Amino acid sequence: MHAPVFARLLHVLQCLAVPAHVTLQFTPDGAAVRRGRPAGAWVADCADVARDLGVHSGSIDVLGPRTALTLRFSPDVPERCRQRLRNVLGVHRHALLPPNVR
Repeated sequence: MHAPVFARLLHVLQCLAVPAHVTLQFTPDGAAVRRGRPAGAWVADCADVARDLGVHSGSIDVLGPRTALTLRFSPDVPERCRQRLRNVLGVHRHALLPPNVR
């Protein structure tokens, strides 16, 4: 099995096992929310990072119980982009928490 096919299969299985609170999909036109209701500033900042680094496909999921938010990246999101997106999560973490935790 080819590595990219295996990576995509693994990503699908992870998504089925642990659903995301928020999913953001990158497209050539920018970023689109596919699940949840994230803060608009977070979506705009993620779209800026993706545009700056030339990312036109892929997705990121926000996971985590209560206050421990983490990101799950699709295989299409390059490694060089992932740390910048984690930094954006750190800036907007409070706005992405569920209302009963803020």
